[in-house]
Amino acid sequence: MDRVRDDGGAFTALRAWEVMIERSGIPCSILRSTQLFEAAEVIADTATEDGAVRVPPLRVQPVSLTDVAMYLAHIAVSRPLGGAREIAGPEQFGLDRFVRIALATDADRRPVLTHAHSPFLGARPRTWDLLPGPGAFVAQTSYLEWFVGRPVPEVSS
Repeated sequence: MDRVRDDGGAFTALRAWEVMIERSGIPCSILRSTQLFEAAEVIADTATEDGAVRVPPLRVQPVSLTDVAMYLAHIAVSRPLGGAREIAGPEQFGLDRFVRIALATDADRRPVLTHAHSPFLGARPRTWDLLPGPGAFVAQTSYLEWFVGRPVPEVSS
């Protein structure tokens, strides 16, 4: 998150929140997560314009919410880290592919287009900005394993 340029988007707000916590003087641990598997459809919805999903050419290493929760629980019962740690999934994708897989699995036929000038949550990250940094904890659940085990969405008739 601190690799994303400061441009007033969602990442700026998250970074300001982290700085406030760090400056409080209270011992703390901050866990940063890469994009969640569960958020692919939300990413698509926020990037939809005129019936098409438009995403920038970014690399992502998404992770399961369950893996994040388990790592967070471990951190919560441990001594404060005094800073931030990162967690990511085991596989790297283009953001377009990550979203396209999720939409196809839910029979969502919106086209997913890659545009260099499309924002991501109000920010304009560089290609590699959303990947975890060195020393990140890499969870083991793959995107395919997560898909196989997730609840099937209800279909209304």
